[in-house]
Amino acid sequence: MPRMNLKVKKIKKKRKFSLIRSLLTIHFILGSIALFRTAVEYNHHLNYYNIKIEEPVKIDTYILQGESTSVLNNAYLTFQLEKTKRVWKEITGFNIEFNKIKVLKKKDWEIIESNRFGVGEIGDIVEELYEGNAVLLFVEDIEPSDCCGDFCDYSGITDSSERGAAIQFNNDYKVIMHELGHIFGLNHYLFEDNIMYKDGDVYTEDLTKPQVGKMKARIKKMNWDD
Repeated sequence: MPRMNLKVKKIKKKRKFSLIRSLLTIHFILGSIALFRTAVEYNHHLNYYNIKIEEPVKIDTYILQGESTSVLNNAYLTFQLEKTKRVWKEITGFNIEFNKIKVLKKKDWEIIESNRFGVGEIGDIVEELYEGNAVLLFVEDIEPSDCCGDFCDYSGITDSSERGAAIQFNNDYKVIMHELGHIFGLNHYLFEDNIMYKDGDVYTEDLTKPQVGKMKARIKKMNWDD
């Protein structure tokens, strides 16, 4: 009887190690596929880096106000947009152009609602205002409809179609650049030395060549350089 128990234990132990080995093999294969895919995307976007964007990429710019919205300082916004244009040109090599700011008023626009994926009121407004150019909405406040961890206080958020973004009015040019990056197809970056880093308190004025290439590819795809 003891020998039988010992044999059963050995079989169970062997099966356990076999399962662990199988799981590690699957993990390695999936990791290798992900790494290969990342390398392919890296080279693909890097190839777009040298493509010329001849004309400035135009961005339709709006201030959204509600009935009780406090007076918004257009001079401050104009200054931040001008700084955005200058720094953007320096780190990407192509120009952006903000069309004349339009002020739109609606009863309940003091607070714009959205979840962390850009689904909600922001998406509806971008859909309504989109006329072929990327859209920037400057608002008094953004209210998350799905507060989750760090996603409880938005300085800016891009709508789910990535054709526009809403930005709280008191933010500076770095937040504007970050949201433009999302509109132009960029995801968050893992390291702090990049404008697409997830934490807005430490944005750095830099982008990688593949990031710039990826933005150019999206701009061409959306015909935003016409």
